[in-house]
Amino acid sequence: MFRKISTRMAFAYGAIIVLTIFIIDAVLIFSYQERQLSKNIKSQVEYGNFIADIAKEHLSDVGTLNSTLQGYTKNVEGRVLIMDKKGYVLADKYAEYFGKTLKNSVIDRAIKDKSSQAGYARQDDHHIMLVAVPIKDSRGLLGLVLLSADMDSIIKDISELKIQVISISLLACIAAVILAWKLGCKITKPLEILTSASESIRGGKLDIQVDIKENDEIGELADAFNRMSQEIYKTDISRRRFLSDVSHELNTPLTAIKTLVESLIDGDDDIYVYKEYLNDINCEIDRLSTLVKSLLTSTKLDQSEIFKENVCIYDEAQFLSRLFGPRLMQRKMILKNNCDKRLMISADVSMLRELLTNLIDNSIKYGREGGKIEISAGSIDGKKLLKIKDDGIGIPDKDLPYIFDFLYRVDKSRGRGIEGSGFGLFIVKKIAERHGWDILVKSHVEGGTEFTIMIGD
Repeated sequence: MFRKISTRMAFAYGAIIVLTIFIIDAVLIFSYQERQLSKNIKSQVEYGNFIADIAKEHLSDVGTLNSTLQGYTKNVEGRVLIMDKKGYVLADKYAEYFGKTLKNSVIDRAIKDKSSQAGYARQDDHHIMLVAVPIKDSRGLLGLVLLSADMDSIIKDISELKIQVISISLLACIAAVILAWKLGCKITKPLEILTSASESIRGGKLDIQVDIKENDEIGELADAFNRMSQEIYKTDISRRRFLSDVSHELNTPLTAIKTLVESLIDGDDDIYVYKEYLNDINCEIDRLSTLVKSLLTSTKLDQSEIFKENVCIYDEAQFLSRLFGPRLMQRKMILKNNCDKRLMISADVSMLRELLTNLIDNSIKYGREGGKIEISAGSIDGKKLLKIKDDGIGIPDKDLPYIFDFLYRVDKSRGRGIEGSGFGLFIVKKIAERHGWDILVKSHVEGGTEFTIMIGD
C-alpha cells in the first residue's frame, strides 16, 4: 500500500495537516470557552458588587433587605442570595433558602480570602455557575452575595462551536489528503515515465526520449535522462561501427594472406615468385600488427591515468626534430621549431609526444618534397596555443568534419597513392580530450594543413 510515493506523500502530508488542524482546533475551542466563561464571570462579579453595596446598608434589617433584594433582582435571571459571614442566608430572591446556612467550596473560599470567587456545579442536569462576592466595609467582612446562573446556553454554544469546527476541519483534512495524493501523483507520473524509459533502455531501445516539460528538478532530471540516452545511443552506434570497422580491417589482410598462402601451396613457381608472395604476406602482417598496436594504444589511452608535469614545448619539438631527422632528410623537408623557449605547459609527457608524433608524421607523409613543417607555441590573451603547420597537399572540405573519426581515411587518390591507417588523428583527438584541450584544423587542397591545439592548464 505504501510502496508508491503518491500514497506515502498523501499519508505524510495528510498526517501533518490533520495534526496541525487538531492543534488549531484545540486552541480555538479552548480560547473561545475561556473567553465566554471569563466574560460571564466578570458580569456576575460586577452585578454582585452592585448588590453588595446596596445590601451593606440593610444587613441589620432582614425585612428591608429582602424587599430591597426583590426590587433589584425581579428582572434578573438566576438566584441571588445574601448571607452573613458564616453562611447564614439573610435574603433569597426565591425565599427558598431563607434562614438556612449554606456551605460549599465557593462560599468557603470567599469567606477565607475575603474576595470574589467563582465555581461550577450541576443541579438537576443543569450546569450552574456560582459567584460569591464579599460584602465589606472598614470593619472587615460583613457577609456575602451569592449568585447562581444557568450555564446551559453557554455550554450549548461551546458544543455547537466544537461540532462546527470539527466538521469543517474534517472536510479540510479530507480535501488536504486528496490534494496531497493528487500532488503526489503529479510528481510521480514523470518518475514513472522515466522508470519505464529506463526499462526500455535496459531492453535495448537506446534512442528513447521522454517528453516531460517541467520547470523544476523533475524537468532537469528528464533533460539529463534525454542527454544520457543520446550519449548511450551514440556510444552504442560508435561501438557497432568500431566493431564493424575493426572486423573489416582485420579481415582484409587476413583474406589477402590466405589467398597468397593458397597460391603458394597450389603453385609451382620459381623462387623469385615465392619471395614476392612472401614479401606481400609480410606487408599484410605488418598492416595487421599496426592495427593491433593502434587498438592497444586506444585502449591504453582510455584506461591509463594521466600524470601531468610541467613540460617545455620547445624541448619536446627539438627532441622530435632529431627523431624524425632521417625521414625529413629523405624527403628533403625542413622542420622549423618556432616555439617559445620559456613556455611551459602541464601535460603527460608520453601522451604529448604521441600527439606530436602523429601530427608530424602526417605532415611528413602528406607534405611536399622539399617542403617545410612549422611547430609554434606561445600565449595569446592568456591562452596557450600549439600549432603544427605544413605546406602539403591539404584535406578536402568534405573530409574535414570526419578526419578525427576512428579508421576514417581521406580518399587516397588525393596524392601519391599514400594510404593512412585512419588511426593517427583519432589518437590525437583522444589525447587532447583526456587533457581537456580543444583541437582545430584548417586546410586547403594543395594549400597545406594547420592543426591548432588550445591548451588550458
